[in-house]
Amino acid sequence: MIRENGGVMAYSWVEEGDTGHWEKIGDVMGGVENKEGEKKKYEGKEYDFVFSVDVEDGKPPLKLPFNKGDDPYVAAHAFLEKHFLPADYLEQVVDFILKNSNEQYVPKLTAEYQDPFTGSSRHTPSYGQNQGQTAALDPFTGANAYTTSKPSEAASNSLSSNSNSLNQGSRSSGFFPQTSYRSFDMGDPGVILNKLKEFNQKCGDGSQRVDDRQLEEMVKVANGLPSDPNAFDTLFKLLDWPDDIIFPVLDVVRLAVKHKKNNEVIVSMNNGIIVEKLKHYTNGCCKVTSNIIVSLRTLSNLCLHEPGELLVYNNRFELFENFTSLSELTKAGQVALATCLLNVTIMTGKQKDELGFSVLAQVLPDILSRLTDPEAQFRLYVAVGTLIKTAQLHGAAVKAKLNENSNFLSTMQSHSFSGQNELENKRMNCVKQLSALL
Repeated sequence: MIRENGGVMAYSWVEEGDTGHWEKIGDVMGGVENKEGEKKKYEGKEYDFVFSVDVEDGKPPLKLPFNKGDDPYVAAHAFLEKHFLPADYLEQVVDFILKNSNEQYVPKLTAEYQDPFTGSSRHTPSYGQNQGQTAALDPFTGANAYTTSKPSEAASNSLSSNSNSLNQGSRSSGFFPQTSYRSFDMGDPGVILNKLKEFNQKCGDGSQRVDDRQLEEMVKVANGLPSDPNAFDTLFKLLDWPDDIIFPVLDVVRLAVKHKKNNEVIVSMNNGIIVEKLKHYTNGCCKVTSNIIVSLRTLSNLCLHEPGELLVYNNRFELFENFTSLSELTKAGQVALATCLLNVTIMTGKQKDELGFSVLAQVLPDILSRLTDPEAQFRLYVAVGTLIKTAQLHGAAVKAKLNENSNFLSTMQSHSFSGQNELENKRMNCVKQLSALL
């Protein structure tokens, strides 16, 4: 954050090969003008500060609410997630909040948490309870994708029952094979509800509009099985909303399918039409970035329980075709795509799917060579390593196909040197382990 012409301007460092530059994010306004004790209202709640951030010329500034005593990491992450901004901005936003609210903050390190790939401790914000799961903020990107879910309660012959914790899966060989699915757990149903009500007004008096009470009941599926049996009908009705306003509906699905019973109900309704919706929004023809990101995250969360896992598995080849058509993804989109592909790689290994091994040996390196985000690249390297380790009898064929891909080998070579930060070094260590397998 830099003071310019009497205001505050936000910048982010952008890597471009061996060089880089500072990219202007936008003007930051309003942070230092709050009078002592004066409360600001935002979405019906009072806050000590409501910062205004101008992120794009010609568009209204975005609001960043914050109360003294709140965890700035939670506030910053909620702001980035709500507006689908790059997670790389997390530390800059936290720093801005602390400077302009005159708050002091000492990051909490917990002995109970170690980064699953580096073994190092990191700041763990207290998010409160989340249906028995710990919502972990990724220490490098601010994203919450690498979260170990509860083991499935399904019978031993199900795909999900083989899911171990991340540390168990990597204890002997470092980064791979991974055996537990990664999920996107963070989300505030209250914020989603406000956005749904806003978009509901845009539907006019047509058949796609619903009562606010129905919206309130429907959003409860994000926290578990709803008390209103009609909540799922409302959810599927809203899935017919226009593309430009559907992303909060998809976000409800993302949170809902984390819960076992909801996962089963959503997958079974209308002959599994949910996967057709998600395929539509993960196709290169989709022009709404938010829809792509949320749909990819939803596909990852579907894998947490057997019904959704099987639905994704049975549609894997169509999804692969869609994924290869995606281009110019944002950093958040790249991480979501890489996470989804990692999950599909894990389930392919569990099923000992020979054709799946062969297709992934082509898809994973091709997509990896087009990614630019280090975290997304790292996750796909983990997927490639997992593919090799789980292919077993087909491992030689997988390795041969990977070694024939010159673009992939060139990309690996470029990532085999020490990086400029911890994330790039993590990627480098993963590449070294992968090179040893090849």
